Amino acid sequence: RVIEEEIFGLDNLCWISATATSEAARLAELLVLQSGMTAFGKACYRVEADLVPN
Repeated sequence: RVIEEEIFGLDNLCWISATATSEAARLAELLVLQSGMTAFGKACYRVEADLVPN
């Protein structure tokens, strides 16, 4: 939660739920995999995209 406080500020955390922040963290990880140039990263992203609906 400390990282979220530094990014959004304490005032904005009241309307940002824990599920939303964890979702944002998961999407950030998917973006890292998607932008990765390795075939392994791209394969992982495709699998994640298929399993988790947008």
